Amino acid sequence: MISGNTSPRTAVLQAHIPPETAWLLCQPEDIRYYTGFDCLVSTEREAYLVLTATEAFLIHAGFSPITTVFPHVTTRPGAFTSQLAGHLQEIQALHPFSELCCDFEHLMHAEYLALEKNASFTITSLNREAIVQQRMLKDATEQTYITHATQITTDMFDWIQSQFVEGVTERQLAQKLYTKMIELGGDITPAFPFIVAFGEHSALPHHQPTDTPLTLNTAVLIDMGARVQNYCSDMTRTFWFGPNPDSTFTEIKDVVHAAYTAAEAIASDQPVTAREVDEAAREVIKKAGYGDEFIHTTGHGLGLEIHEQPSLNWRNTEKIQPNMAITIEPGIYLPGKFGYRYENTLIID
Repeated sequence: MISGNTSPRTAVLQAHIPPETAWLLCQPEDIRYYTGFDCLVSTEREAYLVLTATEAFLIHAGFSPITTVFPHVTTRPGAFTSQLAGHLQEIQALHPFSELCCDFEHLMHAEYLALEKNASFTITSLNREAIVQQRMLKDATEQTYITHATQITTDMFDWIQSQFVEGVTERQLAQKLYTKMIELGGDITPAFPFIVAFGEHSALPHHQPTDTPLTLNTAVLIDMGARVQNYCSDMTRTFWFGPNPDSTFTEIKDVVHAAYTAAEAIASDQPVTAREVDEAAREVIKKAGYGDEFIHTTGHGLGLEIHEQPSLNWRNTEKIQPNMAITIEPGIYLPGKFGYRYENTLIID
């Protein structure tokens, strides 16, 4: 077992835990953030984190490496659903609690039933707000990883344009980018499946690559992000392949860049809300006559997950704060023709 002093990250969260209460976290990114433990497959249960006001316990699969686990965390092997209640009862005997707050957003139904059947404590729902607020603000180490991932992605965009040739397919370009990402020092796993979209495919924001070949005088939209130490970047660029860009393509390009500039400017102006950043971009596009063609939010937070809070949408009154990592990504999409999106990852000063 590994034990030691409480780390700053868990200490911040534990300040929200009342006496006689324990919290059960099971989202892989939460566990990575607070313990350093890396889940191999995020869709499979590999670990739980149990927190009391003073202690942190990582319940983990016995076959998983724990060399990255922070020294203050006590480890307990055995993460099958049938073992969870037993672990909690043993922890309860050492550090008494009468209430277990569970992260119902990420707990599986079978896990809840196992806890309910064997519980010697009251099971309640965990309010994730303290976790969300803490993870939104990136420390210096996190900012370094995100900045590195962003630089790798920038270098990938600089390189990929040399690979634009007639006949290359969306899938082939995507594969080239995955290989280049690793060559440049990114993690093996990208921030998300890369979007490579030719022509009318670029009018669908989340298009996934197909065997469609590239032809002359075609829009090319690429949305991608590397990871460094599990931290994400997210960038989009849209190009015109060929000597004769469509006049409408040129028009929406100029509008999107103006919208991006407006949103970026206001995001650095404190205090400002997520809604106000979204409004700044949306108003530019609306005035140009393309308001109905801007069909997603202006951006989002990111970190260990590609989509984190704050969401830059028209309803969110969350304040944009220093040390947040966000994207700004206005776009215009013309079905049957093409789309144009421009996106960068920013860390708020």
